[in-house]
Amino acid sequence: MKKKVETAKQIRSKVIRAAITEHERAKRKLKTTRAVSIDLFKQAETVLRTADISGLEVRNYWLSTDYNDGLYLHINARADEGLKSGPVAAMVGFLDGMLGCSRSRDYVTESFAERSFKFGHDNHDGLIVSLEIDVSDAATCRKVKVGEKMEMVAQYEIQCSD
Repeated sequence: MKKKVETAKQIRSKVIRAAITEHERAKRKLKTTRAVSIDLFKQAETVLRTADISGLEVRNYWLSTDYNDGLYLHINARADEGLKSGPVAAMVGFLDGMLGCSRSRDYVTESFAERSFKFGHDNHDGLIVSLEIDVSDAATCRKVKVGEKMEMVAQYEIQCSD
């Protein structure tokens, strides 16, 4: 079977098309970024300063402007003290008062335990904050097997004492 060899002209054409596509994507991203209010960036800064002041151990965070013309702030943190007191409780209370908590969810496996909070609402162009807390090594939280699925897969949840 003979391999089809592209000509230099065909390769050049592909590269130009790819560059134009990337340029258009960059223009759309710039337009979206400009549309985000400076007030949303200030709110995100306030959230990050509050996390720092509260003593929350932030592992990393990122911002995205591709979220319904608003601003999306994702924070990944660690909680050695658990969820019901200390920095995590302070941040959850602060964010709930500022944006309202739209949901929380546990992600638990045999080797990992995390609670994820989402603050703000998807249907508006404001600030949305996702706060993921790793409680794998928390002193007051433990994974507890709460049942099994039909596939006989262990299920866990996070339970914290005061």
